[in-house]
Amino acid sequence: LIAIAEYYRFDGWLINIENPIHPSHLDNLYVFLSILVTGIHQRIPGSKVIWYDSVTTTGQLKWQNTLNELNEMYFSLCDGIFLNYHWTRECLHQTQLVSANRSCDVYVGIDVHGRGCFGGGGYNCSIALDVIKRFQLSTAVFAPGWVYENDPKSDFIEKQDRFWKLLSPYTSLYPAVSSLPLVSSFGRGYGHKVSIDGQVVYDGKWTNLSAQDIQPSFPDCYYRNEEKASIQLHSVDVDTSYYIPYNNGSVLSIHGSVVDTQNNIPAIVRLFKCNIPIKDNVLISYTYYCATDNIDHYLRVRISGNMKFILMSPHSFSDVSEQPVIPALSEQNQKLLHSHFTGDMLSTHWKTCYFLLKMPSEEIKGVSICIYPKPSVPEDNFILYIGEVKIMDYRIFQQKVSNVHAISIANKESNSITLFWNHKENEFDRTDHFNIYTMNKRKFKFIGRAHTNGFHMFLPEDIGTFKIYIQPVTISRRKRRVLSNSHLTINNY
Repeated sequence: LIAIAEYYRFDGWLINIENPIHPSHLDNLYVFLSILVTGIHQRIPGSKVIWYDSVTTTGQLKWQNTLNELNEMYFSLCDGIFLNYHWTRECLHQTQLVSANRSCDVYVGIDVHGRGCFGGGGYNCSIALDVIKRFQLSTAVFAPGWVYENDPKSDFIEKQDRFWKLLSPYTSLYPAVSSLPLVSSFGRGYGHKVSIDGQVVYDGKWTNLSAQDIQPSFPDCYYRNEEKASIQLHSVDVDTSYYIPYNNGSVLSIHGSVVDTQNNIPAIVRLFKCNIPIKDNVLISYTYYCATDNIDHYLRVRISGNMKFILMSPHSFSDVSEQPVIPALSEQNQKLLHSHFTGDMLSTHWKTCYFLLKMPSEEIKGVSICIYPKPSVPEDNFILYIGEVKIMDYRIFQQKVSNVHAISIANKESNSITLFWNHKENEFDRTDHFNIYTMNKRKFKFIGRAHTNGFHMFLPEDIGTFKIYIQPVTISRRKRRVLSNSHLTINNY
């Protein structure tokens, strides 16, 4: 079990033994748990072994729904316990007393199907979570797939967001990242199109959960509008149906309106909570498209220390607040930097600005968007699309993006082939994925994306000889021009 968890990068194990155990075998169970917990902690720092509330210390299969003398032994041997779902307030009160200073290690079960569960499950799971939080206990949400199984499939994304947003006020917020880089195009791992640097390379529905990006730390219910703010926010959503995403298949869509141009109180859209130490110069990029011309917007970074905020201005330099404002780099430097990230691709309506942050021995604690009205504009609606946000170690440019090598065909069938290759990683900017292209008659066609050193593809029926190019893309989205990447020639006759 330890080897499996280490190889597949599991966070640990949930031990659920739902059958009686003969009393003579209980000592073996205790030894098994001790060896598993000790061993997995040594091999996987931060891992956890959680016991499910089923078998008691007498060997009976009898769910307790609380922490007591019949399951406390398992709790003491493991990193936590997952309580059964049929609990009451009295059960939680007793659990709080017995767990003492380990109350956060008790995961009180919530069955989303609502089978005997406090609050009735479904979209009322927040009722149960509210009670659990009052007793300072943790929770385990069982069968959230209920949303997909219960509601019409066509409404799944909307209902899925609704379900988790109802729970979010009762959950803790953890840093999205704790080390560089922070890179997000807000991709959810599916969409209606695939874009690379603002150009659509595939037009059609797709799903690839390996292509997920870091999502905003704050659900939209956390976006509060100041009473006297000059901007009113209507919605902040990850949009997978935008006609030209910047990267992957999603954008962050911010809808609002200018309601007062006389004051200077912005709307704040918080994006990421983070805890990133800064050891050297930091390069920041901000890609956006504003469909209207009535607002100014700034990428805002919160720095440790005296809770300082720094604004990154994609516009001409302006003093919008008492906070420090950093202008974008010169146009020449921006074009040079942009070429390192886009390769052959040139953006269309998207605009990318680059900023250099020089604040060693600090920490980046948060990233947000500040929106101000432009002076003397009519009170009207606006739409701001955020295509990508990146915060990177400037040292990534010390190493070029390396090509793949030793491309080979492992399996060739009548209409498909499987490719494998080798690739050397960079120290500061590891490879995130590989874009696969074919070229025939000097025309490139995007075929797909691999998140490992292998790719299975169908052979084009109407092409005889063609080339396959494999383009490594780093986590900061750096890449070579497609034509300068390693390739393999295929004879399809």
